[in-house]
Amino acid sequence: MAAIKCPHCGGLMYETLTECPHCRGPVDPQKVIEEARQQEIEAKQKEIKDKDDEILDKINNIYNNEKRNVEDRKVARAEYEASLDMEIKNVSKKSKKVANDKKSIPIIIGIFVLAFVVAWVWAIGVEVKNQLIANGYLVMHLKQAWGMFQF
Repeated sequence: MAAIKCPHCGGLMYETLTECPHCRGPVDPQKVIEEARQQEIEAKQKEIKDKDDEILDKINNIYNNEKRNVEDRKVARAEYEASLDMEIKNVSKKSKKVANDKKSIPIIIGIFVLAFVVAWVWAIGVEVKNQLIANGYLVMHLKQAWGMFQF
């Protein structure tokens, strides 16, 4: 024997009784059993619906997170491509600078050669002057030149 609830007072009673022992109200046990089963079915359906809603919420959260991740990856890729473009521009500027540096190398070599030649000519001039002084020619020419400027 199973216990059922009285539809009038809610008290518990056996399913074989046709009248509630608490309130003396008439009870159709079959109807009460059917209503209880119907309530159980509705409760199970509500529980299933709640679980379905919970699963759908999780699926929507996963979808939205993946959507955000895809957008974040797109932004990151755009930033990476922009940084690559900047790096390419920097490399281009550096290569132009290297090209300009390559152009300046012959100029620098020319300056060193010119400085060497000037130093060599100066050294030869000093040597020639020393030889002229040693032979006495320079002193004589300087005295003659100084005499031209006296008044």
